[in-house]
Amino acid sequence: VFLPELCEIQRTNPRRGMAELLSSGVVAPAPESDASPLAAAPASI
Repeated sequence: VFLPELCEIQRTNPRRGMAELLSSGVVAPAPESDASPLAAAPASI
């Protein structure tokens, strides 16, 4: 997303700006982490 362009769209039409942001198709890569995956919660009895 080109921020100056998004800011201008947001000023003139806030809904359109968000729609363009959501429909851009660009996906940020997931953050890298050394943490282990989450464990399942224990079952209730």
